Amino acid sequence: MRSSFRLLQYIFHAAFSVTIILFANYSFSQTDAFVRHHTSKSFVFQGERLPFYIDISNPTNSELTLVNINIQFSALVDVRGLDDRCSKWTPEGKTAIVCILPRIKANSFYQIDYYIVGNIDIRPEFSSSITVSSREDNIAVNSQSTETIGFSDGDFSIEGQTLTISVARDILFDTDRDGVSDINENILGTDPEDPNSSSHQNALIDVTVLYSDTAREYHRDKLESEIQYLITATNQFYQRNNVNITLRLAALGQVEYSADKSSISSVFEDLTSETHASFQELSDIRLGTGADMILLVHPFTELSDTDLCGVSASGVNAVMGDFFREGFAGRLLSVIDTGPACRGRRDIAALLGGNMGLAVSREDSPDGGTFPFSAGYKIDDVFATKMPSSFVSTTPLSEFTSRLNRLSTPNSLCLGRPCGIDRNDLAKGANAVFSLNATAYVISDLTPEVLPRQPSIFETTTTIDLESSSSLSIIQTSNRTGAFVEDWINYSVEVSNTSTSSLNDLAIVFSNAHNSNLYRTDDSQCTVLTQANETLLISGDSTLEGHGELTCYVKNLQPGQAAGFTYALKISDSGIISGEGYFAQLVSVNRIPYLESIACLPVFQDILSAKSGSDVCSIFDPFISLEQEIQSEQIIKTEPKIDLKLLPSITGPLLTVPFIRTSDGLLLSAQFRVGLLEQLELELITVEFLESTLQPQIESIITINNRLIVKNLEIQGSLYDLEAQIEENSDPVTFFNVVLLKK
Repeated sequence: MRSSFRLLQYIFHAAFSVTIILFANYSFSQTDAFVRHHTSKSFVFQGERLPFYIDISNPTNSELTLVNINIQFSALVDVRGLDDRCSKWTPEGKTAIVCILPRIKANSFYQIDYYIVGNIDIRPEFSSSITVSSREDNIAVNSQSTETIGFSDGDFSIEGQTLTISVARDILFDTDRDGVSDINENILGTDPEDPNSSSHQNALIDVTVLYSDTAREYHRDKLESEIQYLITATNQFYQRNNVNITLRLAALGQVEYSADKSSISSVFEDLTSETHASFQELSDIRLGTGADMILLVHPFTELSDTDLCGVSASGVNAVMGDFFREGFAGRLLSVIDTGPACRGRRDIAALLGGNMGLAVSREDSPDGGTFPFSAGYKIDDVFATKMPSSFVSTTPLSEFTSRLNRLSTPNSLCLGRPCGIDRNDLAKGANAVFSLNATAYVISDLTPEVLPRQPSIFETTTTIDLESSSSLSIIQTSNRTGAFVEDWINYSVEVSNTSTSSLNDLAIVFSNAHNSNLYRTDDSQCTVLTQANETLLISGDSTLEGHGELTCYVKNLQPGQAAGFTYALKISDSGIISGEGYFAQLVSVNRIPYLESIACLPVFQDILSAKSGSDVCSIFDPFISLEQEIQSEQIIKTEPKIDLKLLPSITGPLLTVPFIRTSDGLLLSAQFRVGLLEQLELELITVEFLESTLQPQIESIITINNRLIVKNLEIQGSLYDLEAQIEENSDPVTFFNVVLLKK
C-alpha cells in the first residue's frame, strides 16, 4: 500500500462520487505544503471508470488561502463526478479542470476526487497534468518514489505531476464465461453472451515472407523449403505448448534489397523506416497478401555486431494485449538472419514472440510485456523457458542453466518445477502461453484475409522435433573403408519414416568436427549454404561444389517411405584418438543430431599405415569427438540439473509433486488441480517423465492399486502425507477420497 490515506479513500469514495475531505491536526513528514496526484493504474478499459485523486497536505502552522488547482488533459476526456468547487471546460478541444478552495487550514489535509470514463477513440493514451498554487506560493506536486515505479512492488498505481493513461479494450472480458473472450468471439463470429455458441478453432495468423537479393543468392532455389520448414516447426512448437495459433505462409516474394549492412539492427531500421526505397510498397504488400506479420530474410556472412539472429518490432506497447488494427496493422515486422552463424534455429517462435508482446523475463523487464505476465521464466542454474530472441538479455543465463524448448506457464512442469508463475502475481507472474492465446485472435484480425480458408489449414502437420525424433531411421554409408587426407569420399544416406504418421518439411544437415566442409552434390533435393566470402561453383550438369553447410530438404515422407541422398566430401583434416586418425560425418534433421547416422572412417597418413589397418572407429565416442556439433544443435548431452531435494508444494489450487515413483518403477513429475465438488478431488493437469535411475530424497508413489501417496507436503508450516484414489476411466484423470495425514 503506497499511501497511509488509502483506507480512508476506500471509505469515502463509494460509487466514485466526488468528495472533499478535511483532516485537521494531521502528522506530516514534509515541512512544506505538497500535493499527491495519483490513480490506481496506468490504463483504463473502454467504458471503465477510473478514479483520480488529488491529496493536498498542509503540514505548516499557517493556513493556505485561495488554493487554485489546474488540471489539463491532452485529449477530450470524459470526466465525471466533479462538485461545485470544480468546473470543467474544453480549450482547443481538450478537457481541463479548475478547482478553487478558499482556504486550507494549518496542519490539515484535503482530498479531491473525480473519475474518467475510458474511451478508445482517444487511443493509445492521454495525459493529465496538474499545477497547484495558493495566494501565498506555488505548491509542489510529489513525484513517484523510484521504489514504486512499475509493477515490481505488486502495485499498478501511479502518481506524479503528469499521469499518462493508456486506453485499451479489455480483451480478457468474457461475458458468458465459456473460455473465449467477448472480443475474440466477435472476431470468430460467435455469440459472446451464449456459452453454447463458441469456437475453439486456432487463430490463423498470416505471415508474408520477403527475401533480399542476398537471401536468393545464398539459398538459391531452396529458400521456400527453408521458410516452410520454419513455419511447420513453429506450428508444431505451438501445438506442443498448447498455444492456439496456426501460422500460414501468405506469400513469399523478393524485394530489391542488397544493402551491405554491418548489423541486423540496421536492416531492421531500413525495413521499418517507411522511407527506404526497397520497402515503400510495404503497406500495399501487406494488404495485397493479407499479412498480419511480415518477415524479411536477409543472411549475413558472419554474426552481426549485436550477436542476434533476428530482430522484431516489440509488441509490448500493446496495452493489456490490445493489438488494435489502427495502431498495429503493418507494425509487426521482423528480420531474420539465415546466414552461416545463425543456422542453429529450429523455429521462429522466439522471434515472433517479441512481435506478440512477450518480454525476455521479469528480471529483464520488471513490467513484463503486453500483459505484466507476458514474459519468459527462468530459475538460475536450473532452467529457462523459450524467450524472445530479438532482445539482448540484461541478465544472461549461466552455463549451468538448461535452455528448454518450452514456453512459460505455471500449468506445465519443467524439471519437476512449474514452468512459470501465476498470472495474478503482478510482480513475478510469467505465463507466455496464456498471453499468446489471449492475443492471438486480435493479431490474426490485423489485416483482412486474402487467401481462402481451406479446412485442411488447421489439420496437424507433423515434422521432426525432440519429442518425435524416434520417428526416423537414418543410415549413412561411404564408398570407402578408410581414407587419406585430401581424399574425396562419396556418401549415401537413407532417411526412413518409421512412424505411423506423415512427416513434413524436413531440413537435413550434414556436419563433422574436422573443418572439412568442401561438398559436391548433384542431388536436386540439396544445396550448399556457403561460408563467408565463399563462392558456390555450379557446373553444367547442375553439380554444386563449395565450402559450407550441405542441406537437403524433404517436403513429405509417408509412413514406411524413405528418402535417399548422395554427396561427396573432401577430407581436409581428421581427428586423433590414441595416435590414430579418424573422420566422422553426422546427419541432423531439423537440427536434431542422429547419432546412429554417424559414418566413421579411419584416416591414414600414408600407404604403410593404411596397409596395417586401424580399429580407431571401434573406440570412437561421438559425445567426445562431436561435442561441438551436438551442442551446436542445442541438444543437452548431460542430465538436466534436477534438484533431487525438491518437495511437493501447493500454490493456490495447483499441487506440484516433483517426484512420483509408479508401481512399475517409472519416475515422473506431475501437477494436479485441487477441486471441490461435494468433496476434495485432484485433477491431473500435466505429467513430465524423468530418468528412472534418478534417486530423489523424497519420492511420492502410485501403488499397484492406483492409490496416490504424496509425501511431505507442507501446508501452513506443517508436513502432511496426502492420499487419494484414482477414479477408474476418468478423463481427465481424477483422484478422489483425498485424505491428509499430519506427520
